[in-house]
Amino acid sequence: MALKIKIDKKEEESFSVSLTGSLDTDTYQEFEKQIKPILAPKTKGIILNMEGLAYISSIGFAAIFRLKQELEKNGGVLAITNLAPSVKKIFDALKVIPESIFATLQEADDYLDKYIAFINSDENKKK
Repeated sequence: MALKIKIDKKEEESFSVSLTGSLDTDTYQEFEKQIKPILAPKTKGIILNMEGLAYISSIGFAAIFRLKQELEKNGGVLAITNLAPSVKKIFDALKVIPESIFATLQEADDYLDKYIAFINSDENKKK
């Protein structure tokens, strides 16, 4: 199954990425290729909306984990939302990034907004 990727800029420092199809051996390289341009050091958050993702393989999961690591290296966060039950089982079993998973897009959006507001706050910049 193919993978469709839609990237929307939310604000200057954040993006929403919607996935539809399968993230697997055949599609992970395209995922990484399309994500790479938005992984600038100034990017502070990405919401990965997986509402349309029907299948994820271990290599697809690894691609998401690399995305998370790259964001964190630059002081950003990844929020994952709308996991299909079959995909959620894999995330739950691996227990690698549970703090990044949200039930709804609104929850993920609120989390990202609060995080960006905190890192941009004057109080945080003094630390």
